[in-house]
Amino acid sequence: MQRCRRAILYLLFVLSFSSLVVPAHAAPGKNNETYDLNLGSIAKRSITPHEAQLHVDILASDKLTGRESGMLGQWLAAKYIADEFSKYGLLHAGDKRGYYQNFQIEHRDLRQARLVLKYTNPIRRDPVEFVLKYDFIPFDFTGEGKFTASVVFAGYGITAPEYDYDDYTAINAKGKIVLVLRHEPQEDDPESIFEGTQLTKHALFEQKARNALRHGAKGLLLVTDPAGRHNNMSPQGSWSYSHPRTNRKRWELALDDHYESFPAIWIDIDVARKLLAPSRSSLNQLQNAIDMGLKPRSFAIRNLKVHMNVDLERKTRQTQNVLGLVKGSDPRLRNELVVVGAHYDHLGIIDNQIYNGADDNASGTAGVLEIAEAFSEIPVVPRRSVLFIAFSAEELGLLGSRYYVEHPVWPLERTVTMINLDMIGRNDPYEVSVIGSNRSPKIHAVNIEANEEVGLDLKYDGEHFFNRSDQANFAKHGIPVLFYNTGVHHDYHRPTDVPEKINPQKLSRIARLAFLVAWEIANSDTRPKYAPFRIH
Repeated sequence: MQRCRRAILYLLFVLSFSSLVVPAHAAPGKNNETYDLNLGSIAKRSITPHEAQLHVDILASDKLTGRESGMLGQWLAAKYIADEFSKYGLLHAGDKRGYYQNFQIEHRDLRQARLVLKYTNPIRRDPVEFVLKYDFIPFDFTGEGKFTASVVFAGYGITAPEYDYDDYTAINAKGKIVLVLRHEPQEDDPESIFEGTQLTKHALFEQKARNALRHGAKGLLLVTDPAGRHNNMSPQGSWSYSHPRTNRKRWELALDDHYESFPAIWIDIDVARKLLAPSRSSLNQLQNAIDMGLKPRSFAIRNLKVHMNVDLERKTRQTQNVLGLVKGSDPRLRNELVVVGAHYDHLGIIDNQIYNGADDNASGTAGVLEIAEAFSEIPVVPRRSVLFIAFSAEELGLLGSRYYVEHPVWPLERTVTMINLDMIGRNDPYEVSVIGSNRSPKIHAVNIEANEEVGLDLKYDGEHFFNRSDQANFAKHGIPVLFYNTGVHHDYHRPTDVPEKINPQKLSRIARLAFLVAWEIANSDTRPKYAPFRIH
């Protein structure tokens, strides 16, 4: 009854936009004596349908206006989450000794873009000006710049010491424009050192841009490799799934100082062939040579320069992830970290309708809050540290989790697992898709064993959703992940995704399972390994 009263009081805070001070729980693991823990009993007692529904009711209320990133409703949601973390006694893990990890998102309009090929002696030909949106188009993450520079071909644009591969070994890219292939070597070969047919982080557009910038390049031209098997993907990236079909503006992470003046452009294959023509090199032959020998074929392109001009109009907003920490107890293992996370943002107001986002993803956020509270009520602390993160800007392209992995508060190499909850409150009352466990045998086994206590019907048919939620950004860094999801429904990304349609019993069951898995991993003698395998 007291917790119900607290939740109602907090809702009054949301309605009045005033602050509310509530008595805090005791700090997690206050007493480090040895206990015979009945984790299943703790999970049932602490993670309840009633409290889970209260969290959803508040986060998905009309007063939070759909929690659009960078808007008042999202900030109120962040404040609610931070206050809950404080009640549970979680340690500050954000900026300036607080719970918030602030970051900027940015909308960029393209004012102008030009790409011109200019021949130099001894070739006497007129310049070739390429056509925007037909021959070339700047990437969403492009910076600005206006200059003319020489061009170097840098293979796939990859520097991967872990695979003993570097396209930049034999060239000097400083002050030049770099031409690179999309994807990575031997992408069709199951035996490729680049994780077989599964693309690694080195295939990412922005990774190639970062690598070019690290080597001193002034700009990037990227062409889809002629032998690639992923050629149906948009040249502008893969983040366009998240919005309804509206004319809403696209937002990205704000550019840092280095990228502000670094243009990055996708070019058509015919443009690349024109650039390579003076060197009498074939794009197909170059790719085949790299793939066959796994040796770079990089070189400076002679007798031409390229003029690039990208001019942007930029608008920014501030948003924040919310981070709370349980510090581990083991002298050796407490420097390792288990992350439990969910995104709390949604779509805001579209055409004067509030998109409440009860399932997407007030449900997952409620799950994280319930798990954090369960950790706070256990009389001992886990051996490893546990970081709870509520991500913002997921609906804009996983931006909050991407910002975190680019600015981690804990070294990524010491982050042993990331558990993600996204849309866990609808559909069949017992079914849940378990996504990503096929990347770590240990996590897969721990999840199955923990489920014996919970009794959910585990499904492994949701891998096509893997890149559509925040755990994907951790997996790109080789961190084992586990993603719980209960699937899409008719109300997905519609104003009808409201709290009344949530199944709080199902939500709390999934949160209990995630809690048991997180506790086991946080206390295991060995950390999970990232080792993809096939689930039969």
